Amino acid sequence: MSSTRAQAPRRRALALRIGRVGGWDEWYRPGMTEAGGTISVKLFAGLELRAREPRTSYDFDLREVATVAAVAEAIGLDPGAAGLILVNGVHASRDQTLSPDDEVSLFPPLGGG
Repeated sequence: MSSTRAQAPRRRALALRIGRVGGWDEWYRPGMTEAGGTISVKLFAGLELRAREPRTSYDFDLREVATVAAVAEAIGLDPGAAGLILVNGVHASRDQTLSPDDEVSLFPPLGGG
């Protein structure tokens, strides 16, 4: 008795070209690892009047402003002008590092009684 086995078709190994040093690489292009993107900034409660340009919203390239402090400086706000800082709706500090598509909300110091 001879048993005949059905043989699975052979698969060919897939070779991927990763690239070479100093040469063009189809899987990696310069700039793919640079942190880019935009962030939006909104000013509230009269804080826009203290900015260099009296606007309530700004858009920045993340390569220009990497932290909340850099955002405040780019807008022209004094260091203590923003008393409440929110990044994506969560409390943040001036040294908070920003990510692409973040939304920064700045409020002046609030008081009440």
